[in-house]
Amino acid sequence: MTEIDAMAAEIAKSAGWQRFQSCDDFVNAWISFVDQCASGYDMSIYEYENDLAVRTAIQILLVDGRMRRLEGFEEFELRVQRTDEYFKGLLQDGIETRDQKDFWWQRGVPKFAGAELADDFMNLFGVSVRAVD
Repeated sequence: MTEIDAMAAEIAKSAGWQRFQSCDDFVNAWISFVDQCASGYDMSIYEYENDLAVRTAIQILLVDGRMRRLEGFEEFELRVQRTDEYFKGLLQDGIETRDQKDFWWQRGVPKFAGAELADDFMNLFGVSVRAVD
């Protein structure tokens, strides 16, 4: 295990994220979530927000001074940035559901989603999301 992965695992364990043992685990979970969104995330808002929480966990790693000094951090950060840009492209421009103090990924609203998530956005936030099959 690399030093950066050991640090990521230590931070994950202390935060209660038992399934994450490396930077790849975090990034792959983020990529998987974004890929699901690109296909029209087909679960409820509760699963959506739970799965989205991986990006907040990643943010904790990105701002940790110990992580930033380790070999491999730049690659980790670049992979996150690429996935962030892709996810931003899946969000509606100018439509947000949360307070400005929340992270952009928490405030963003997808352009399209499965019927259940689209209904949840309408019912909970009064925001229209195009439903896809």
